Amino acid sequence: MSATLIVGLLLASGPLQLLGAVLASQTHHRPLGAVTFALIAAVLIIVLLRIASRCEEQGGRLRLLCRLMSALSLGSVLLQLLLASPS
Repeated sequence: MSATLIVGLLLASGPLQLLGAVLASQTHHRPLGAVTFALIAAVLIIVLLRIASRCEEQGGRLRLLCRLMSALSLGSVLLQLLLASPS
């Protein structure tokens, strides 16, 4: 896998986890929530993959910033998983 793909998907992980949590708690019609999540996720992933591609092309501090943000995004998802109470 290329670094661009990994960084782009990691950047998307935090916002998608938050979106999933909000939709799960606020949506009463599950199929509508699933379609909403799928559409927003597709657009978000495409945009963040493009941003990650630009970061990798530019290099230097911008590349470091993107990689740091992707690590923070992954960390927030892992923290949420650890703090989630089993139901």
